[in-house]
Amino acid sequence: MRVQHATLTLLGSYVVTAWAAAVVTAAAVVYLAVDRGLAAAAVVLGPVLSLPAGIASGILVGAILAALFVVVTLLAAAASFLGTRDLRSKLYALADASALFAAGKLTHRVDISGDDDLAVTANQLNKMAQQLQNQVAALQEAAKQQTEREKSAELSATLRERERVRRELHDRVSQDLFGLSMLCAAAAAKRSSKPEQALALLPELEELAKRTQGSMRALLLELRPVALSERALSDALERLAQELAARTGLPIHVAIRDAREDLQKDPLAAIIEDALFLIAQEALINALRHAHPQRIDIMLDIERERAVLRVVDDGEGFADMDATMTSIGLRSMAERATLLGGSCTIRNVSPRGAEVIAIIPRVREES
Repeated sequence: MRVQHATLTLLGSYVVTAWAAAVVTAAAVVYLAVDRGLAAAAVVLGPVLSLPAGIASGILVGAILAALFVVVTLLAAAASFLGTRDLRSKLYALADASALFAAGKLTHRVDISGDDDLAVTANQLNKMAQQLQNQVAALQEAAKQQTEREKSAELSATLRERERVRRELHDRVSQDLFGLSMLCAAAAAKRSSKPEQALALLPELEELAKRTQGSMRALLLELRPVALSERALSDALERLAQELAARTGLPIHVAIRDAREDLQKDPLAAIIEDALFLIAQEALINALRHAHPQRIDIMLDIERERAVLRVVDDGEGFADMDATMTSIGLRSMAERATLLGGSCTIRNVSPRGAEVIAIIPRVREES
């Protein structure tokens, strides 16, 4: 409708212009006619029409003007129709292109040649469509890459979570199960010779079984060691040392130095307490299983900027350190410390034995 309205407006302008030209032409013709013989013609025509010469002159002038207006109007209409046919096709092409671009069909191009304003407009529309097409392609590629990154991040997070759960299962449940097996072995050894002592171990077996169940529940619910759920790290280490010493008859000593002046204002982050306890537990169990020590010392030094844990035994040490570090338990200790920005070193000491040193930077919990 807008294209038709524009065409009609242009056609009207053609006609008005033609009429203006006709008026000027007619005036010139009248002037020439009057000046060159129109009066004489009127004198001749007047008697024929039985009219005075003035009236005959007026009729002659009116006829000439009417004929001029009719001819000029027809010529102007024909010229305007022929002139606007190409214009209409260009305007329709621009209107169709605008509708297609609005519908998202950016591959369409306006085919208008020439150097007039409409051709320039069509060229600009084609450039705009190409730019929009490039931007859409770039956005689609960015969205595709973002989707791939999200999938990769999700897979990486899944793998990390799987590794963490594996480590938690080993560090928590496996250690308690090892304690259960030790108690069961002790009860079995005393079943024949000292049945009363074997029966005396049953309550401890029951308690340890419940704690193992609690460890599994903690792993599923909050992945926090049961030993730390209701007591401080120092108390949990003392309790762990006492339980293992009671089962094995091996002296296990705990020494804790805390440099914090105000424990309430400067608490040790729970995630650090968890890591230190589990590293100490793994080091103790590993020494009891494989090193056959006569003594184990646990030393925890909580400083202002870091926490340092040392577990030292006087056992057989590690014959092959490279092979030792492939162990799940020892590798999990290093992973725990590394995840918190710290380190865990395992080495042999002289004259015999091994030492585990875990250093974890302090992480202050926000209030």
